[in-house]
Amino acid sequence: SRDKVDDINNYYFSTLKQSPEQHTRAAVDMIMATLNQSIVPFDTFTPQDEATRNAVEDFVSQVQARYTDTSYHGFHHAVDVMQMMYLLINNFLKTKLNSSDPFILLVICLCHDVGHQGANNAFIRLSSEKNQKSILEQFHIDTTMEIVGNSKLFSSEFIKLNVLKRLKILAQELIIATDMENHDAVMKQYIEDVKRRRKEKLDKHKSKIFRTWSASRSKNLVTKRKSENMPVSYLALAVKLCDIANVIRDFDDAREWAKLLSIEFEAMGTIENKNPGALSKQQKLCKEPNIESLSKLTLGFMGGFAVPMARSFEAVSKSASEFILTEMLLNMQTWLALVQSNSDR
Repeated sequence: SRDKVDDINNYYFSTLKQSPEQHTRAAVDMIMATLNQSIVPFDTFTPQDEATRNAVEDFVSQVQARYTDTSYHGFHHAVDVMQMMYLLINNFLKTKLNSSDPFILLVICLCHDVGHQGANNAFIRLSSEKNQKSILEQFHIDTTMEIVGNSKLFSSEFIKLNVLKRLKILAQELIIATDMENHDAVMKQYIEDVKRRRKEKLDKHKSKIFRTWSASRSKNLVTKRKSENMPVSYLALAVKLCDIANVIRDFDDAREWAKLLSIEFEAMGTIENKNPGALSKQQKLCKEPNIESLSKLTLGFMGGFAVPMARSFEAVSKSASEFILTEMLLNMQTWLALVQSNSDR
């Protein structure tokens, strides 16, 4: 329903139409919904557990406090990305993930841009005179680990040690993957993993008859299915797709997100002192972007990156890929119509 913009289970969920307090509550509710006995170290956990909810609220508040008021990459973007992941998990991926990964993925989505000031890697390298790769993403990772280390939620009282260890490993891998400068390498690894898993599936199918015959020869033979984590490259592509939730959303929101992102780019191009800390102020001086140029830029990004990623995601979930592609293509048609209507004037 289009009017339920604060419903975390709704595609029309919109952080652009919510208050900061609603952002906080949504993030807390999503994390609480993913907690289970494989994550918490006590047997009496329920989704209504007050002590755990207080710990989650404290963690979310710490993360929110570290986001800035930049036009696009603020806490509203983090919760938007988080909720898109929540939708994908609940509707398409839940049976494909281990029991702790939904929680881990939501935490990573919430934190993936923490501390972002509206500057990309190129701008930061120019302003800092450092040539470090993924300097921005590494900053997000370091800040995330600092918050996690100081949060009661991630103490042994609330989270099992193995879950915390996996969170730290995946945070490093998945946040680095959001750097578009790493896009080709991420997709290359993903394709290699898809081919490997398809070969393993084929080999398994070929040996099925032999295994069935072997089992029938021994009544006492018990075969256990090995629980396997989804490849990190699969998780990375899921996070990358959620990170561009702006082009998947209903068009009114997609257009507004495009404007906010355009303002960040314009501020980087017009600010004189190249100080990332001053970008938020510079953004307020930027003019409303031209709709035709905004359409062309968005269509270029969607055609070159977003749509191919969504198509590739079919190897993870065909239904999720179809859902994302449908919304993207509808938005592309609307952007094209806007370009056409402006050229006809």
